[in-house]
Amino acid sequence: MDVIVPYGINYKKCTKKSYSGYKRLQIFPYLEQNLLQKNKELSMALIAELHCSCYFKDIDDFIICFFSNYYILSGMTYSYFIERYFQKIINMKKVIPKSQQNIALINSTELRNMYCSIFTFFLENPIVKFNTKISNKCYRDEYYLPYCNLQEITIVYDNNNNALSNKLSKGIRELLFWLSIKIDPMSVTLKKFINPENLEKILFWIHWCTKIESIERKINKNNLPQYCFLSKFSSLQNKQNDCWEFFVWDKIWQECQKNKFVNKNLLKSISNLFYHNYRRNLLKDRAGLIAIGILIAKSHLKIEIERKITKMEIFTNLNANNFYKNIHIDEDNDEKYIELYNSYHNIKPKEKLEHKKMYKLNKIEQKMDFLTGYLPKVGEKNDESEDKKTKKISDYFSSNN
Repeated sequence: MDVIVPYGINYKKCTKKSYSGYKRLQIFPYLEQNLLQKNKELSMALIAELHCSCYFKDIDDFIICFFSNYYILSGMTYSYFIERYFQKIINMKKVIPKSQQNIALINSTELRNMYCSIFTFFLENPIVKFNTKISNKCYRDEYYLPYCNLQEITIVYDNNNNALSNKLSKGIRELLFWLSIKIDPMSVTLKKFINPENLEKILFWIHWCTKIESIERKINKNNLPQYCFLSKFSSLQNKQNDCWEFFVWDKIWQECQKNKFVNKNLLKSISNLFYHNYRRNLLKDRAGLIAIGILIAKSHLKIEIERKITKMEIFTNLNANNFYKNIHIDEDNDEKYIELYNSYHNIKPKEKLEHKKMYKLNKIEQKMDFLTGYLPKVGEKNDESEDKKTKKISDYFSSNN
C-alpha cells in the first residue's frame, strides 16, 4: 500500500539543472563515485535530489548500468527484485492522473523506499569489476586470438538474408559458442561454470563486437546495409530492428527452452532489465546482462531467488523521508501539495480547512547545502578554497535539525 506523506515537495520542471540547482550531468558520476566508496549518507542524499528532480528515466538507466557493471556476478538474483520495482513504478503511473503524476511520484513513500532498498543493496554488497576495455587495434588477429574458441568463421545472416561482415560474424559466433557447450552435471558445479573468468571472456566478445561495428560504420559510412534482426521477445523490434544483440537474446531463449533446470523467472527479469528504456548507446553498459544470461541459460543447476532484508535496509526505509526534508520547498508548496494530499486521501470539502491547518508545511530554508563544495550549481565555478567549508553531512540528518 502506497502512502503520500503529510509533508512533501512540490513538483517543478528540471532539465539541465536539478531541483536544488546542481548540474544534472555531474550528479550521476558523483553518485557512482560515492557508491563505489560506500558513502552511505551522501549516496542517499543524491538519490533524493535526483528523485525530486523527476529524472526517473535517468535513474532507471543508472541503476541498470551500475548493476550490470559491478553486481551482475555477485548479486545476479537481485535483478528479479529490481525488475519488480520498475514494474511497480509503471503500475503507479497508470493509476495516477497525469496532472498529478510527478508530484505524487516525488512524494510517494513506496517509491522512496524502493530507491532506498536498491541503493542499500549497492552499498552493502561487494563490487566485482571486469576489465573489458577494447582498443582501436582490436581488429588485429593477435588482439582477439587469445579469446577465440572457434577456428572457422561461419557468416551470420539477418532476417533479410543480408550477410554480416567477417569480423562481426566472428564475434557473434564466439558468443553463441558458449550456448553450444555441453556440460557434465557430475563434474562441473555452478560456481565452476558461472565464474569471473567465463563472464569476462563473454564480456570481451560483446565489447569487441560493439567496437568492430563502430569501426566498420566509420570506414564504410553509409555503405553498410541496414541489418534487420526481428526479436520474438523484445517490444523494441519495430523501432530498433538493426541490433545484433536481439539475435543473441533470441538464441539465449531458444537454449533456455531446452534446459529444464533454468530459472526462467530470473532469466526473464534479466532480459526485461536489458530491454528497459533500451537505446543502442547503452549496449556497452548493459553487456553484463547478456553475459550472465548466456551462462544462466546453460546452467544445469536451478538458481534460487533469495532475498535477505538487512538491518541497514530497514533503517534506511524507516528514515527515507529525512533525506527529502533537506530538499528546498517553494513558498507556494502548501497550497498545491495540500490539494493533492486531500484528493489522495478522499478528504471531504468541509474537512479540507482543518486538514490544511493540521498538515500545513513548514518552509524549509536549506537547499541541500551539504552538497555545496562537492557539486557546483549551474552558473557557478568550482571553489576549492578552505574559506568555504561545508558542514558535516550528519548535521543535516540529526534530530535537532
